[in-house]
Amino acid sequence: MEIIFLLVKMIVFLFVLLYGANQLLRYLNNRTHQNGGKSLQVLERIAVSKSSSIGIVKILDKYYVMSLSEQTNEVIRELTPEEVQKYRASQQVSSEIVPKQFSQLIQKKTEQLARRKRNSSNEEK
Repeated sequence: MEIIFLLVKMIVFLFVLLYGANQLLRYLNNRTHQNGGKSLQVLERIAVSKSSSIGIVKILDKYYVMSLSEQTNEVIRELTPEEVQKYRASQQVSSEIVPKQFSQLIQKKTEQLARRKRNSSNEEK
């Protein structure tokens, strides 16, 4: 009987310990990411090889071109304000062009499928 009581006591203590560890980790996570992780953003990343890439990274209010790999991350150079403006303008233009091109492509393919369907139904008659 005493062994069962000790097992129950140990299981309850384990759950209390896990709950406490979970609450502590949540608290620490909120404290370390106070600004929602907006102080560092990888804006664009291009793979150079299997384990390395080059990216544009925004750290606070500065933009950097960085080499990103499994072993090291190195700043190649800091972008000038003019380069940042060009980059942001190109991002806005590409975000406007892509949906138009995509919708045009979908419309074209839909029309092609409709023509095929009409042609196949005409051939069956």
